[in-house]
Amino acid sequence: YIREHVKDIADKKILLLGTGKIGKSTSKNLVHYLKTKNITLINRTEEKAVELAKELGLKHAPIGELPRHISESDIILVATDAADPIILLSHLQEQSSKLILDLSIPHNVELGVQQLPYIDVINVDELSKMRDETLAKREAEVPKAKAIIAEHVAEFIEWHEHRKHVPV
Repeated sequence: YIREHVKDIADKKILLLGTGKIGKSTSKNLVHYLKTKNITLINRTEEKAVELAKELGLKHAPIGELPRHISESDIILVATDAADPIILLSHLQEQSSKLILDLSIPHNVELGVQQLPYIDVINVDELSKMRDETLAKREAEVPKAKAIIAEHVAEFIEWHEHRKHVPV
């Protein structure tokens, strides 16, 4: 989603909350696919964030600095398994525009955040829907690909039949 919808990713500050299974995988994908290391990791257990940050060459911060890092970030990814929202409306009032991807179940971004006109919140359900739509578009192209393959197979068989009786 970020690769398709965010321009100049190298100039963007990314905050990733949660370094468990989903957060770890997400941070590795950000580094690998977006070729950026302008990422700060925050986790409830700071040691986990420190360890992953060292492994990937990223920055980390303690959970107590969350409001400051929310303010400084352009993109926020939330991959926590908290029972209550971690990103609150109060964190984002009077902020600059931001993209928030909430990968958590249940959602860990307070509902009121979606009402802020300068904040785009995309949750895991919306990402799944987008993925399903993309998959449907790709599946619609399968008959075209099969027709191209069949055409080339037919050409090869015709070529082979003409060569059948040629002396070795």
